Amino acid sequence: GLLGGVLSGAVYCRLRKKPFWKMADLACMGILIGQIIGKWGSFFNRESFGEYADNIFSMQIPLTAVRAGEVTTAMRENLQTADGLSWIIAQPLFLYESLWCLLVFLMLMMHLRKRVFQGEIFLRYLAGYGLGRAVIQWFRTDKVYFPGTEIDVSLVISGVLFVLCTVIVTVKLVMARKRARVRKRRIEKDYQAEQQAAEQRKNATENLETETVQGEKYESEQNTNTAEPMEQQVPFEVTITEHNPERGVLATADVKVGNMMTIRNVKIKEDDYGLTVTMPRTKVPHAEQYKDSVYFADKSMKQQFDQAVEKAYQENVLAPVLDQDEAEEEMEQEESAGMNMGM
Repeated sequence: GLLGGVLSGAVYCRLRKKPFWKMADLACMGILIGQIIGKWGSFFNRESFGEYADNIFSMQIPLTAVRAGEVTTAMRENLQTADGLSWIIAQPLFLYESLWCLLVFLMLMMHLRKRVFQGEIFLRYLAGYGLGRAVIQWFRTDKVYFPGTEIDVSLVISGVLFVLCTVIVTVKLVMARKRARVRKRRIEKDYQAEQQAAEQRKNATENLETETVQGEKYESEQNTNTAEPMEQQVPFEVTITEHNPERGVLATADVKVGNMMTIRNVKIKEDDYGLTVTMPRTKVPHAEQYKDSVYFADKSMKQQFDQAVEKAYQENVLAPVLDQDEAEEEMEQEESAGMNMGM
């Protein structure tokens, strides 16, 4: 009955395009509740009892209320007589199975929040129920055997169910833990790379600040306030790398600052006040914020940097364009003058 229900559920999920394992995790809890209650039907039907046993859980059943094939030799040897009726003493296997299902239900409820993959609860249910049913089936007297053998069909199915589901759950959990360790190592590696990059940027900034301080010291010693000595101390070599006005960016440039470093992807923009120079930005680790990759501790040095970039843009980009426009105007004037003379 259980296997038939599983197959029917799989066909339904296939036709309705529903996630089978997710549905199975939800359904198995309801199935367990039904089994906990439904097993007591065997008490009223006087079936699913075990071999003779004389203990506090033993129950008495009238001999006339059970099938003759379910009464074993040990039961007949230990018949009890009361009120003129013969009673057999047997183990209440339905009670054991009901209590086992209750235990499995409680264990699965405790594991719900800890499941690693979809279908884990269902597979654990099958493994747990299969284990309990295999043990209980061993003591039942109403066994169904494979034809020509003394092998109990229900016992074999329960044992295979327990072994198969246990192996599947174990393999999936091991693979999930391996994937989790790989993800953890990848995250740690990325974090270390970000830390190293931040450390490199910090060292470059410190070197730039040191060079700036040295430049200021040298300037004070020479008693000069002009920008030219500063440019000699920390020369800026600007190379326009791209000239394709887009989204307010007129051009991009690479700037070599002395022999210390090269600042790449410097953007040249234009606003209402004229040309502006924007430093490349980098994302702050573990935050949705951005900051300048390089900054100048000295405002005058930043001004020199901006002036050098703007000057390179004007000389390499604007000047050729203006020369070309002037040449085209001269050609137009000559053509118009020639036409006037011809008339």
